[in-house]
Amino acid sequence: MLASSPSKVLCFDLFTLDLTRGVVLRGHEELGLRPQSFQMLRCLAERPGEIVSKDELLSTVWPGRTVTDDSLVQCVKEIRQALGTDARWIVKTVWGRGYQFMAKVAPGEVEPPAPASLAHTDASSRTEAASEARPSDAGSAADNRSERSNNPAQWLGGLIAVALLTTILVSAGWLVWQRLRPEPPAQLTMVAVPALAVLPFEALGTEPVEANEARALADSLATEISRHNWGSMIALKFTGGYRGDAMDPKVIGRRLDARYLLMGSLRREGEQRFANAGLVEAETGRQLWVRSYQYATPQDRRYAVARIASAIAGNVVTIESQRPLPARLQPGHYTLRAFALLSNQRNAANTKAAQALLEKCLEVDRNWAIAWVAYSWALVNEFYGKDPESLSRAEQAIEHAIKLAPGNAAAYERRAVLLRTRGDPHGGIAASQHALTLNPNLPNAHAELGRNKIDVGLAREAIAHLEEAIRLAPAHNSVYLWWWWAGQAALHMGEYEEAVRWLEKARQGNPANTGPLPWLAVAYAGLGRENDGRALLAEYAAKTPAFTVSNWIAGRAPRNAVVATQFAPIAQTMRRLDAGEGRVKIGSGP
Repeated sequence: MLASSPSKVLCFDLFTLDLTRGVVLRGHEELGLRPQSFQMLRCLAERPGEIVSKDELLSTVWPGRTVTDDSLVQCVKEIRQALGTDARWIVKTVWGRGYQFMAKVAPGEVEPPAPASLAHTDASSRTEAASEARPSDAGSAADNRSERSNNPAQWLGGLIAVALLTTILVSAGWLVWQRLRPEPPAQLTMVAVPALAVLPFEALGTEPVEANEARALADSLATEISRHNWGSMIALKFTGGYRGDAMDPKVIGRRLDARYLLMGSLRREGEQRFANAGLVEAETGRQLWVRSYQYATPQDRRYAVARIASAIAGNVVTIESQRPLPARLQPGHYTLRAFALLSNQRNAANTKAAQALLEKCLEVDRNWAIAWVAYSWALVNEFYGKDPESLSRAEQAIEHAIKLAPGNAAAYERRAVLLRTRGDPHGGIAASQHALTLNPNLPNAHAELGRNKIDVGLAREAIAHLEEAIRLAPAHNSVYLWWWWAGQAALHMGEYEEAVRWLEKARQGNPANTGPLPWLAVAYAGLGRENDGRALLAEYAAKTPAFTVSNWIAGRAPRNAVVATQFAPIAQTMRRLDAGEGRVKIGSGP
């Protein structure tokens, strides 16, 4: 039987790419990769250090087929998952150009493992050959063995020599492997104020006006991020070109002392503009976030810029806050972690943890204005957790923040929340409006303006402001609250179908928040679906044992005459659902 040909392999890091069998091995373990992912890995590994374009990869991995860049992204994701966390640095994304294989590669050949039956046959043949040896040879061999067995010093010395030689060879091999193996990037520690460089967007068209638009888009993003991020991040502009080292994220990051890069492209099709934006970690070139946006009008462009800025600021705060802390802490380390906690789901644990971090921050620097803003936020949350004294402390904190940073839009937006909580919606409206003069694209300020307008009888205007907040930041972590408030405004206007639409979104957007349920019950009853309304009230009562309809109504008794008129039908419907035909008894417990 003919023996199988040796397998062609490529060795890199701890892995072996077997080109003959089409598998990737870590030691003797075979890693699971789809054929397309294997072919992409092979294409990159055969050209280590080179940037392989997306077009070339698409034509190589999917010859004669039309597929999108998403297919490449999925292959890269599968490759990185297979190689594992410690080896994800091997395949690097080069934004706008393609991918690069970062590990050192050594080609070679390995003999394939023999089947068990063949191995048994070979062993038998070797035994038979040994037994058929010439007598003189057998005698000579016996004499030699006898001589070695009678001279212990000789064979012991031989063993020691072999052991020493083996040790030397293993050590030399280890040193060579360590020298050739590229070091994975060191783990980054958290920085107090992460810097972001906004690079010029690549113009994919050929007309000068498009290149100007791409530059203007990057400038708008840098400005928007600078005023959108609550002072927790620096947005830089970069005017370098797109050639040579200028495209290396590590080079750019070190030149500008920036940890993150915002990179993208812009192309035009008629009146439509298509912008791709991505957040890249400069030190590793790792792509952290990417989205596509489409716009045609200046207003739509404004929303696209605001959405990108909101997403970038949120991602940087989240990612940076999860890094290990350095040995020496600065105020920004505390505030970043506090922002991440407060931006997450609101609960007592997060509020307490954020408050403790901010108090430590203010012990270090009592003039850190953004810490006072966040501290006010945490204290208002604590007030909702039934601590009435926290509201006075929150008021002192926000006034101190405004004194330190009178141009901070977020401080005035927090003042609007505080005044609404205090029962002063007119003051809240004024604070929100001032925040919007400082930053017209601050979504929280639009939302607070809408919420306060409900309490002064301007429900229709309220919905317009809430819709603006949602357009500016549709993925905001508070968007479920904005849907809830829009549903309340629609109920105040008696528009039940519109109320159901908003309140169902709020209910599904955050199932843990039961607040929308009574409002949704009223909306369904207004559409003649009283059984659905009663079921929702029963669900709310089961999750809120202290709930009674009378207490719910009393807790929302309006002070404004217009709002009282709007609220009266809501209260009447709630009473009817409570006692309607005696089917549901609300608030009675289990």
